[in-house]
Amino acid sequence: MGGTVAAKHYQTQKELKREHEKKPNESGCIWKHYIPKGDWQAHPCHYQNNSFKISKGARAAKYTPDAARVEKVRGNQGELKKQYEESLKDHREASEKRLRDLSQERSAAKASGETLPGRVHFRWFVTLRQVEALRKLDPSELLSRYFDAFSDAFKRLAMNDKAWEVGHTLEPRFVNARYLGLAGSLKAQVLGVVAPVGFAPNHDLARLGSWYPYDHEHHHIIPDTSLRNGMLRLPDAQTSFQQRLSVLMESKWNVHNDKNVILLPDDVTIADILGLPAHCPWGSTGHEAYSEQVESSIEKIAAQIDEELAVGEEDAHEAEKKAGLRLKEQLELRSLSLYRQIVNREVTL
Repeated sequence: MGGTVAAKHYQTQKELKREHEKKPNESGCIWKHYIPKGDWQAHPCHYQNNSFKISKGARAAKYTPDAARVEKVRGNQGELKKQYEESLKDHREASEKRLRDLSQERSAAKASGETLPGRVHFRWFVTLRQVEALRKLDPSELLSRYFDAFSDAFKRLAMNDKAWEVGHTLEPRFVNARYLGLAGSLKAQVLGVVAPVGFAPNHDLARLGSWYPYDHEHHHIIPDTSLRNGMLRLPDAQTSFQQRLSVLMESKWNVHNDKNVILLPDDVTIADILGLPAHCPWGSTGHEAYSEQVESSIEKIAAQIDEELAVGEEDAHEAEKKAGLRLKEQLELRSLSLYRQIVNREVTL
């Protein structure tokens, strides 16, 4: 490295994470970690709450059902079932192919003595479990499960035009089995939820679950794993792991901030009605292609910063602080770019 070695102690990820958990408002965050229930409303790392707030605020219009699309669905239930059947068949075949490809990659690496990254083994394991679960389910049972979930959400919308509104507080007259379904009604009773709130995040006393009012997910636009992999596992890096970690910390960027999360439906038909992509539809256990695309883009940002650090002539600590500021700017721009791609349905999740 061109500059002098920073006169400070480089801490491990584990130590930094522990420090961050103690004082979350004083640093950025690159991990998912436990959040005390008493702090959920104000904790900077409660990404579900951050997503909930911006979704019912600045982004509320994106979750208003398109009336023309709703009417089109109302008159095409039979055709919709056929589409679901085909999509589930495609999902099964894609999952089987994914497992074969990953298994071949692992076998070839083992035969050649190559050491694959741990995340490849993890993706193989997750895909294996998904395929095993699909093999145990009868196709008609799986079709019924997904169609029923969609039908329940659509029925709620027919009964209450505000049903899909983010943050909508349900009137007591709707807290029954006809509106919530038997399981949902029982859950409301058990939890003591008198007035359920649509899309309420974890720890909220008005929350029924991620199925209400329809199956949904608070998606990280730049996933925390993609950020860590892209920044810290940089191939042929010119600087040390500790320095790259230091730059991440100096950036003070929180992967859970409200601009880096987005509320998405899991159901493809609801996604079509809203004009958004579906998040991991048909029971997918992850969005590997999307995460790999993001990771690759983070690697390019990291490589730029790595080169600047390697040739810098200033004090290393000062160089890392400046690099941290540049990194924060780059991550914010990348997150915004990906957000636009998501809402324009230019990516698959």
